[in-house]
Parts: sequence; C-alpha cells; structure tokens
Amino acid sequence: MSVYPPISLPAQAVAWQGLRHVHVLQSLSDERLAELAAQCRWQHLAPHQTLEGAYTDQRLYMLVQGRHFFADVDPDTWCLDPARVAALITDRTRAILIVHLYGNIVDHAPFRALAAKHDLVLCADAAHACQSRLDGQGAGAITTISTYSFHLNKTMTCGEGGAVAFNDDAHFHRAQVRRSHGMDYSQRGVFHDSGYNFRLSNLACAILVGQMARMEDVRERRAGIRAAYRKVLCENDRIGLQSGLPGLESETWFYPVVLPGATADVRGRVMERLERAGIETRTFFPAIHHFSFYHPPHARNDGSLQVTNALAQSGMCLPCYNTLTPEQATEIAETLCEAVGRI
Repeated sequence: MSVYPPISLPAQAVAWQGLRHVHVLQSLSDERLAELAAQCRWQHLAPHQTLEGAYTDQRLYMLVQGRHFFADVDPDTWCLDPARVAALITDRTRAILIVHLYGNIVDHAPFRALAAKHDLVLCADAAHACQSRLDGQGAGAITTISTYSFHLNKTMTCGEGGAVAFNDDAHFHRAQVRRSHGMDYSQRGVFHDSGYNFRLSNLACAILVGQMARMEDVRERRAGIRAAYRKVLCENDRIGLQSGLPGLESETWFYPVVLPGATADVRGRVMERLERAGIETRTFFPAIHHFSFYHPPHARNDGSLQVTNALAQSGMCLPCYNTLTPEQATEIAETLCEAVGRI
C-alpha cells in the first residue's frame, strides 16, 4: 500500500506539463506508441527522425504492417526538418513522429500545420525533454500524443517505465483500456477490448512524486552545468553545439557536442583522450535507418540522410549528473578543447 495514490502522479504531471491527460506505464518505449497506432488502425507511420528514439518501432510494422518514412534532421537543431517531412507525406500517411532530441523542443509550428493540412496525428518522443519548456509550456503540450521515459539514466526516474501524454480525449480513453487489461474502470471486472498490464506500481509512482517535488532544483542545477559547458565550448570553432528556439528552457540530460567533419575514428581518438583524463563520454545514438529491420520494404527515407549520418559519426555526449558542479563542467570542457586540438 502506497502513501501516494496512483492518481497523484498523473495529476501533478498534467499540471506541470500543461497537458490534458497522462497515463503512467511500467514499461515505455516507442513500441507503446506503436501499439496506440494499432488501435487507431494507422496504415503508415509518417516521416520521423532517424538519429534517435524509435529503436523498437518495428513493433508497429508487426502490428499493423505500417511503413516508416525517415526524413533528415536540421543541421543546427538536430531535430526533424519539416521541409523534408512535407516531401514524404502521401495519402496513406497517418502520423508524424518527432523527437525532442537531447531536450531540444522541436519547432512545432510547421509540424502542426502539416498535421492539420493532411489530417495526421502529431506524436512526439519526449524521453529527453521531461523537464524542457518552450515559452512556459512543456514538450507534451504541443502534440496529440507524447511519450516520456523514467528509465534509470533519465533526469527523473523510478528505475524503469514512463508515461504517455494525451491532448485528445479519444486517444486517451482508447489507451486507458489497453493499459489495464481492456478495462476502463467504469465497470470493474468488465473487459471492453484486448489489453495489457502497463500500469506503473504505486511504489514507483511514490518515487516519482518525491522527485517532482524537487524537479525545479534539479533542472536549475543542470542548467548551471549546461551554461558552464557552453561558456567554454562556444569559443571553439572545432566543436559544434546544438541550437534551440528562443524561449527554450532545455532539459540537460547529457551535454551533446559534435566534431564537425570528423569521422568516427577521429571522434574515437578524442574520446580515448578524455577517458585517459578520467572523463567518461558516450557516442551519439546510431542512425537507425541503417538497422536491418528498417530496410525496404519495411521503411524508406528521403535520400542519403547526410545530416543524420554526419551527426551519428561525429557526435558525443559529455557527462551531466546532479552532483556535477559548474567548475567540474568547465574543467571537462577545457579538457575536451585540449583533446580536439591534439587530433
């Protein structure tokens, strides 16, 4: 028995992100979004980002024989390019899936216009943007459906699980039935459809509620780390930084950088130098359009996806955690500049 009723977590999340509805789930990945797509009988998942997220979107193909159309990303924001998406939309397109990569909220206005013009559902992977805001609104407030992650390496975590946020009553109630064995709670023990047990435990919810109480403090701490990194790295023309929209308050999960024009081998040598200095780094996510199960006929893309490929081979993430100090971030940034200068 939990001190916190399960309803308290969704209620707080709704207030904090400016959402209409939230379901918290015990296991969350893009396959859950795919299952929602199956409920809506989507025949075809529209263009979405290929650098990150969507690893388990193959689930959509297995469920509804949908096809993925991958579009390239913007070279400055590293988020989905709306012009590329527009060129791929067909009369069979049912949804657009955007990714708020590394906490950077996508410029949503063009995508909302595309969704309205073609009668599409606009979805977002907000796993990196749990604490991000744009003009005071959370990442989930700008799309019909958004997914969040509470995985153990995220800024807000209960070890595993996540949430699906809705700004549409019909999708919310359909997902509610699927989330809990096919029941909708209007009649206990009555099953209205096939479903699963995606419910997050009361204990996990209690952990999250406790973290929400100090979320602003965590966000401010990490914003200080981000500022310290940027102050040093923005002066180095051999290191590229992600740009964002005016009014963006970005979550700092890791601190991502790119080495413009670098090969994966050059990036590896820089990372080795940092490792010898006691600094752990990570590469960017692989470009998923190269994965075998995203090859035709299951998927297609808008050409070479040059920006995505360049980011995947030249990007790396610097450490960021709650107890890292701005002074330590400054030292890491200076060490990176030195390592890049020696390559």
